[in-house]
Amino acid sequence: VYRGMVGWFGNQSYLFNEGLYKQKYPETEIEWAAKRKIDDYYLYEIKIRFQMWDLQDVEVVRDGEKKVMQSGRMDITFKARVVTDYSGRWDTTPFKKWLEKVYTGTIIKREIEFKHLMTLYYTVYRLHEHTKELLGMETTGNAY
Repeated sequence: VYRGMVGWFGNQSYLFNEGLYKQKYPETEIEWAAKRKIDDYYLYEIKIRFQMWDLQDVEVVRDGEKKVMQSGRMDITFKARVVTDYSGRWDTTPFKKWLEKVYTGTIIKREIEFKHLMTLYYTVYRLHEHTKELLGMETTGNAY
């Protein structure tokens, strides 16, 4: 799952960073952040948090071969957002900050909602489906 998801980020041109890997028996926490620059103003950011409990190594026979895998409980949380003015060009003065707030809140609000948020939504949806396939879940697939 780990390699498959990291590979997915590479294929989608996201810069990947593992911010936290904390293992304290019986709990393991992992936090990832992936970013992709769309242009000089927009940046897509996806954050994933894994929380795992009671991980144990178990021997499994798969395709006629014995493999050592892990068994346990896992919770995966996906969060995504569109970052505007990620380089901070509008943050130099209070007037520019206000102007940027007006610009994003009124002038380009529809562009952000319909172009960028929807694109990011379906990107995270595809990542979610890919993760379910990697885990071999029965609910693999979607209506789209």
